[in-house]
Amino acid sequence: MNTKALLSQVSVFLQKDGNIEVTHNNVAAEDFKQVMEDGLPNYTNTELIYNFMRRLENITEKYVDDVNKSL
Repeated sequence: MNTKALLSQVSVFLQKDGNIEVTHNNVAAEDFKQVMEDGLPNYTNTELIYNFMRRLENITEKYVDDVNKSL
């Protein structure tokens, strides 16, 4: 049984042709919150993790945008 859940990941790849590729995969904060409220309504850290994930989404979006602008 896996005891970890990947919430967000940013990858930067150097392609064969020399170009850079940036990818971002994440669990949407809103989806996380809904699943937790439906499945584990008594979990006390849902709001804390949700707020962290929202902040992380904003930071990651800005990072990916900045990287793509500089390429």
